[in-house]
Amino acid sequence: MCLGTAVSCEDFREIVTLNDHPSTFVLNTPAFANNNYDLDNSSVVVLTCSQPDFGFTAPVLYTTQVSLENDFETEGKYETFSIASTTARIELPADEFAAFVTSLSGKEESAFPITEKVYLRVIARVKNTDATIASNVITLDKVSTRFALPPVEFKDNIYVVGANIGTAWSTWKPVASVYGIAGEYYTLVYNGGGNDNGLKWGEAEGDWRGFSALKSIVDNAGAGVTRKEDDDNLVFANPGWYVLHFEATVVGQTIEYALKVEPGKAFIIGACADGDWTGGNTAWEMTPNADGIFVSPEFVGGGELRAYILVPGLDWWRTEFTLYQGSLYFRDVDIPNNWAENKGAAYSVQGAAGQKLYVDFSFNTGEVK
Repeated sequence: MCLGTAVSCEDFREIVTLNDHPSTFVLNTPAFANNNYDLDNSSVVVLTCSQPDFGFTAPVLYTTQVSLENDFETEGKYETFSIASTTARIELPADEFAAFVTSLSGKEESAFPITEKVYLRVIARVKNTDATIASNVITLDKVSTRFALPPVEFKDNIYVVGANIGTAWSTWKPVASVYGIAGEYYTLVYNGGGNDNGLKWGEAEGDWRGFSALKSIVDNAGAGVTRKEDDDNLVFANPGWYVLHFEATVVGQTIEYALKVEPGKAFIIGACADGDWTGGNTAWEMTPNADGIFVSPEFVGGGELRAYILVPGLDWWRTEFTLYQGSLYFRDVDIPNNWAENKGAAYSVQGAAGQKLYVDFSFNTGEVK
């Protein structure tokens, strides 16, 4: 039951949505609206408003929006505070306020500190419904802040998609983070060569970035990487398996990406490789078969499987992977001893002499048999 009456919650939603009520309520202009609001030396900015008249008592959430252009309709021209108040006294966190003023100003860091005229309004929403009312807009004439945007953070992983990756142009393959080095990513892919076998990349699935979005490309594999002009795809003149090694750099509030293309190689190491812990030892290199499945040499010893993609210039353990429920799992923890002890038994694959590791890098799956 809702509101302590014999009205169902669904009926309450209908009443709130359809009844004719005032289309606004009053956001009060602070007494010191003409004074300077120094966000650097404040913890909160306090606003008050009247309670909307819905014709009945209802629990209301108050959400505040801020704009520097008095535009609350155009995306990118306003921001919405993350905290909603349950009372008509609204406390706006000064640090979030400062970040909004900084981003909405569009100014470079060198221009700060700045003082801006700021417009505010409040949206009142009846709790558990879609019914909302917008307040009037008030103005704070002088809001001062230093540069306050939060630091840019690297993604946990990025993605590639293309004609030869999983299901063509549908599988967004994660590009793993290099263990212990923020902003570096790696993967191993096949490319069939030519303009019909391009690929794109992005920070998220559906983020279709191409050749032009890369700061630079270094082709260390003789792949013949170029830009396909009509769709900005990365295309490879020469078919083959390649390691894609992305290196990200923070520039201001953006992240720039460079790409190195390396020969596509993967190896086993450790107990299953006869106890050999030498990185890049060709005796333990995996080779792709006719079906594009990478196959390791036969295990000589038994024990925990250790395997990695070779990225030139990086230690093997930074690009290590194991199998977890049939899929590749790329190292994301310190492993001073072994996967079982340092990550968990489910991540520890035990191999026996005579078995091999089989990996499908197009779908990032694998098995030992």
